[in-house]
Amino acid sequence: SLHDKLAELGSKVLPGYISDHLITGQFTLTPQDHVQASYCKKIQKTDLELDLKQTPIQILRKIRAFSPIPRAFVINYNRRGKILDAKIVDDELNILQVKPEGKSIMSYHDYCLAHPKIL
Repeated sequence: SLHDKLAELGSKVLPGYISDHLITGQFTLTPQDHVQASYCKKIQKTDLELDLKQTPIQILRKIRAFSPIPRAFVINYNRRGKILDAKIVDDELNILQVKPEGKSIMSYHDYCLAHPKIL
C-alpha cells in the first residue's frame, strides 16, 4: 500500500519539482559516499520462500518486502502459493489474500474453503 501511495504522491509532486528546481538549476549534486554504500545480492527464488518457523512479524516483513513483485510464497502440498497480503492481529499473522499456483488471486478465507490452512 505504501508503494501505491508514494507513486500517486510522486506523480503529483514531481512535475512541480522539476520545473522549480531542475530546470532553473537550483539544486546541488552530492556524490555518493562509497565507503558508506552497501551491497545487496541478487534476489534468488529461495529468498522468497517463507519460513513458517519465524515470528509473525518477521514473516509479515518478508511478505511486504517482496510485494508487489516478485512476491513471497509458501509451498503447501508441493504447490507454491504466493502470499499477497497479511496483517498481525493479537500477535498472530492473519493472511488476507493469496494466489495459489495456477489459480487467480483470492481471499485466504476462500482458499481455506477448499484447501488446508497454510498457517
